[in-house]
Amino acid sequence: MIYPDKIGRHHTQAILNVEQEKYYNLVWYARSDKKSQCNRESRAKIESLYPALTKQLCSKEEGEWAHGFNSGMLACLRVMNGGKGLTHESIEEFPCLDS
Repeated sequence: MIYPDKIGRHHTQAILNVEQEKYYNLVWYARSDKKSQCNRESRAKIESLYPALTKQLCSKEEGEWAHGFNSGMLACLRVMNGGKGLTHESIEEFPCLDS
């Protein structure tokens, strides 16, 4: 486990950025139209980056749960990654996460 107090704020921010992009991509993937020609290239890229997670999203047994988890992670990361970390302002703005 990585502890933010031992790795520094800059590195912590980089981790938050990477994770936010990951969950943004997974939420987009779940919401995107599989049949659309326009989405085919983007979906293939996300599938190559996260093969196990996209397979889980397509699963009849786990897909809805996985999408809910990914959406929750994206919301949490957006609250924490407002540039200042978790602040009183980010908590007040919580319902408005631009997704």
